[in-house]
Amino acid sequence: MSADKPISSLQKSLAAIALAAVSGLVGWIVPYLLPFAKPAWQATTDFVVGVSAHLVRSTPVPNWLLYLICGAVVLCVVVIVGAFISAPPAEPPYKQYRTDNFFGVKWVWRYSGDDPIGICPICPTCQTVLVYGEQMEAIDHWNSAYMVSLFCETCNMRRLHEKGDRTYLNEKIYRQIEVRLRTGTWQDSR
Repeated sequence: MSADKPISSLQKSLAAIALAAVSGLVGWIVPYLLPFAKPAWQATTDFVVGVSAHLVRSTPVPNWLLYLICGAVVLCVVVIVGAFISAPPAEPPYKQYRTDNFFGVKWVWRYSGDDPIGICPICPTCQTVLVYGEQMEAIDHWNSAYMVSLFCETCNMRRLHEKGDRTYLNEKIYRQIEVRLRTGTWQDSR
């Protein structure tokens, strides 16, 4: 014989009656033990009885189904609003402009805030980072000037030779980038 016997309906009924009796006993004793518990207990039982009565009432659609639908709608609204609130701001389109050709040399950079930084010359032929060189050169018998050169070590070729030093050249490129951003012509160079 099996030790596991199914629970009869009589046993289920007796268990329900015992649970109701214990609940009633607790409801009768608690107010005497704790004077402040009676209003709280009464409010709790009134709320549970009211909600359960409301849920089993019916309109053309059962109330419990209406609450389920309302809960789903509220959840969807919260998720959608949360997505818009927590979404990081979209990057402005001009920040995709990170490379261009100036004076026969390819230049690349990144942005810090709205400003291009880390401006770097690249060889247009082999894509190697170019090396800066500065030297003082005679312009005529009486004058000399700093000259900056960009040299590709891979191609063994000078790619740019301009008046000024490295700082001046980078500022000149910065100004070229700034003009394209300000005038909107950066889109034409992509």
